[in-house]
Amino acid sequence: MASGSVRSWAEIARRESIAVRYVERLPRLAFTAPGIVEAICRGRQPADLNAQTLLNRIDLPLEWPAQLKAIGID
Repeated sequence: MASGSVRSWAEIARRESIAVRYVERLPRLAFTAPGIVEAICRGRQPADLNAQTLLNRIDLPLEWPAQLKAIGID
């Protein structure tokens, strides 16, 4: 959407054959703290933490230090 090649989340969902609700939740991952991403890449995250659990966390704060604390990565 940032590049203007699509006009809506619904258009992306149709193009990719996935649910609109799923597409609407994906941008949240762009605001994940780098420390969380690094922990996942290195396999050092809590056992139950993955992209799906991050997408389902409606209470994840925007501030990176608060995200790390909420996830249990210090």
